[in-house]
Amino acid sequence: MGISDSNLQKKGCTIYKNLSFRDYSTKMINYEDEENICPAKITKKLQHDIEQIAEKTYHAMGCRDYARVDIRIGENNKPFVLEINALPSLAPENSSFALMAKANGMSFTRLIKVLLNYAKNRYIL
Repeated sequence: MGISDSNLQKKGCTIYKNLSFRDYSTKMINYEDEENICPAKITKKLQHDIEQIAEKTYHAMGCRDYARVDIRIGENNKPFVLEINALPSLAPENSSFALMAKANGMSFTRLIKVLLNYAKNRYIL
């Protein structure tokens, strides 16, 4: 995940669910059933590799302001990009973006102010 020119992308989350498929209902309505570990408990090397992949993906896709890069760990502990969400949910209680901001020491209010400031500066409001 990331916000342009910030340290927010440094800590991701691990989300565990006892279902084989994670849909809208699972993520947004029944989110209490999930186990969120934020920040993820991974090695420094794996964290570094994930950060590099996420940052390169973010820039390669032309993202601006904020996006969430979903990464999975495959065979031999090798990370790969599952998808990128250029407009991830910002639900304060259960969105992975808000959870990751919190894990990085950023309050939800501060997160929203940072995002609004990007728009303000871009459109010179």
